[in-house]
Amino acid sequence: MMKSIVLAAIAVAATAATAHADKVTEDQERKFLRFDTQSAGNPEISERGCSIPPRPVLPNPRNAPVNANPDQANSVLLSVYRRQNAERIVSEQACSCDMYFSDWDSALDEMMAIFEGLHFDEWASVRLENSRATNALSSEVRTICKESGVL
Repeated sequence: MMKSIVLAAIAVAATAATAHADKVTEDQERKFLRFDTQSAGNPEISERGCSIPPRPVLPNPRNAPVNANPDQANSVLLSVYRRQNAERIVSEQACSCDMYFSDWDSALDEMMAIFEGLHFDEWASVRLENSRATNALSSEVRTICKESGVL
């Protein structure tokens, strides 16, 4: 009798463990199969309905040290992107979704040229120069883009 009770308890425990393992596996599959907008390559949408293209994955520059922080490369790319967009908006005195949230190709090309021409230690100064140029134009960009309905 005691032997059958023990066997029944083991069977119940095994069934519960299997059910838990199945649940964990289903949750993992659901997480794996769920695509957010960035991973699926679909752009985000701004509050005003503009399509925001995803930031590109950066290639590893040849002259970057092995321990280079990828955040530095990303910050240079973002500073170039913002400066280019601001300069375009101010020079044309117009703002559209495509101008404010342009694709990243031109900024990526410029950034790769920076990587090829400068030592890693000089990247921060490039980011700072781009940020200063963008900040100098930011008030005018904001005004133009608000009037256009982009912001």
